[in-house]
Amino acid sequence: MITRKIPYYEFGAMDFFAPQNGDFLKKSFYLALPPVTPEQEQVLCEIPGALTLRIIRRSYTQPGEDHSSLCKEGCFDFSNDEWILEAALRMQTPDTARQETYFLRLPLSAPFAKGKLGLYFDGVRIAFLKEGELLNENYGMDEFCPPEGPLSAAIPVQVASEPPVTLCWREETTEMSAGFYFPHGWNTNVGDVMTFTHNGAYHIAYLLDRRHHGSRGGHGAHAIYHLTSQDLLHWEEQKPIAAVDAPWVTYGTGTMLYHGGRYYMVYGLHTERYGKDLAPALDPETQTYERLSFEKIFTKGSLPAGATYSTSEDGLHFTPSREVFHAARNPSTYTDEKGILLYGGYRGHGVFRAESMHHPFRMIEATPLFAGGSIMKNTTECPAFFEWKGYRYLIVGFTGYFRSRTPGGEFFDAAAEGEQIYDGLSVPMVASFGEDRRLIAGWIQSPFGWGGAMLQRELIQTEGGKLGTKWIPELTPKGVPRPIDLQKEVELRQESYLLKLELQAPGRFALCFSCSTAACNLEIDPIRGRAQIGKAEPGKFGAPIPTPLEERLTGAEKPQYDPRAVKDHALGDLGTLTKPFTLRLMLRLSRRLHGTVLDIELAGRKTMISVRQDFYPTALTLLQEKPVIILNQSLAVIPTVE
Repeated sequence: MITRKIPYYEFGAMDFFAPQNGDFLKKSFYLALPPVTPEQEQVLCEIPGALTLRIIRRSYTQPGEDHSSLCKEGCFDFSNDEWILEAALRMQTPDTARQETYFLRLPLSAPFAKGKLGLYFDGVRIAFLKEGELLNENYGMDEFCPPEGPLSAAIPVQVASEPPVTLCWREETTEMSAGFYFPHGWNTNVGDVMTFTHNGAYHIAYLLDRRHHGSRGGHGAHAIYHLTSQDLLHWEEQKPIAAVDAPWVTYGTGTMLYHGGRYYMVYGLHTERYGKDLAPALDPETQTYERLSFEKIFTKGSLPAGATYSTSEDGLHFTPSREVFHAARNPSTYTDEKGILLYGGYRGHGVFRAESMHHPFRMIEATPLFAGGSIMKNTTECPAFFEWKGYRYLIVGFTGYFRSRTPGGEFFDAAAEGEQIYDGLSVPMVASFGEDRRLIAGWIQSPFGWGGAMLQRELIQTEGGKLGTKWIPELTPKGVPRPIDLQKEVELRQESYLLKLELQAPGRFALCFSCSTAACNLEIDPIRGRAQIGKAEPGKFGAPIPTPLEERLTGAEKPQYDPRAVKDHALGDLGTLTKPFTLRLMLRLSRRLHGTVLDIELAGRKTMISVRQDFYPTALTLLQEKPVIILNQSLAVIPTVE
């Protein structure tokens, strides 16, 4: 259950007028549209060189020039043959050195798109609204480009310039789980997540994304949103930790910590995407970074970039510090007995230490193991450090995984030795929960690009500190199980399911999902300790899929079977399964991901996930090399989320 805080705009009394030109673009404005019934493609209104509002018709099954950007915006979530309201915004920086066109769209078959709509600009964002409710938003540059002609309109539009407006929040409680989670809104996604636990409360901060990193012309314009829970069953959305409040702002990943009686949310400013960025420089003598206030940077004609932070007394309401203290755009900070450790990645490599957030961070390691050289070719972004029963762990980006072999020991490249922690999660972060639990959270990539659904797992620790993953009990959906017979074909309807099998298999077997046009297998080899998800011909085993390490050993620069693609991939360190074990699988239909999600838990020790775009199975069958002994088998309908 999640209690959401949903933003809306409350307007005061507005004086509307019929515009003749683009003078109103120089200020904040609200452009009111009459109800539109699409019958043909047409330009509704236009201010040449600055703003065009039009209706277009596009088909998901017939790609065209703008098909990719329409998919990223979610314009085909409601109809494959869609009428779309599109605003094209021509904007520029104050010095006119840069000019770009930004787009904002709305699928008109969506239930919320009926009735009177409005286009609102507040100087930072441009948004489609309905009765104050935010439907879609994008971020451009500082101002609109100068109009090149008068306004022309095919419909009667009305404008209120500089409307009195207040940002408000209403609460809404939903039964959806935080285990497979999308933010409120029809085209919103979860980007990088940042987890933290203190005083019994579990915090998940995340980058709110639209257009799969496509907002503000591909620069992201990400805000930092915030979920909390005391028991993993009941969740509350808090107000954003860091909102986009200026045209140059886009935030990067970070971490939350508690030190000296205060909460700190440390995160990056990716202003290099906007230009004129200024980040602190490393002093070669002291090996520390100068702290720079935003105001000092502004006086130099630049914009702040690098690591910054916000503070809070209660962990819910944060105040920005308005200073940058490090060059890292995705800083990860953690407390220990000596103060605060900072793992710097992109544009701020190294490991740093400070007595507190208000002291300088001094470099203690210039080239840490995770900074490069691994055969896994991991990035250095968003390093996630944690300890558990004395063992030390560092998970980095999409492929990097390092740990110690003994409590307190040195790191080694576990991923390069075949250990797999990635099951489809991208940029995962880990936090403790309760007395001795570790939770890992990340996002699973949409078929249309960066960002998607947030997914959470629970870590398990075995001998020698090795890690595995399992479903979190509190976040696992429950349905009413019904018995099935996998020796026969099992019919699947347009619903989401939870499949549970207790079995013993002396050889390779597969669960085969199929429809009239395609098939997909989950194949498991209990003796070799391997599993794979991939396309296959109906009734046949699929071609062998290499594990991430096996593929990289072939010299592949761009691996085809990387788990982060959440399509076809393999797991090589499942361990031998000679005794009966339990296999659980969630088959989720997802409108947001435009297909079916297979989420698998194997023997309570490993998980895998695969997103099958445009695939909606109607049948499930069992394929086996040797007879499989099935002790229990059941199927339950579970709620379909987004």
